[in-house]
Amino acid sequence: MANDISARPWKLDTPGAGVIFQPQVYIKFVYWFNPALAGDLATLNDRNGKPILTLRAEAANGSQTFNLENWFEGLIMPTLASGTMYVHVK
Repeated sequence: MANDISARPWKLDTPGAGVIFQPQVYIKFVYWFNPALAGDLATLNDRNGKPILTLRAEAANGSQTFNLENWFEGLIMPTLASGTMYVHVK
């Protein structure tokens, strides 16, 4: 699998792949689909390594939504233990 930012929403499933998007980006919300186990971790950072979201799955197979509505300096996903991250951008 590979991160796909060619359409909206962005579909991210490959952590540690470096900078996903370099310029500023407006992220409306993030949908973490189907994390496998309670306690699985996921992180989204800006291109400078500053945290945007640090997540921990609350339940197995329990998808979660996070409303951000803000501008960020690029996007990196260093950690994704399981599932798929859908990033809804403007």
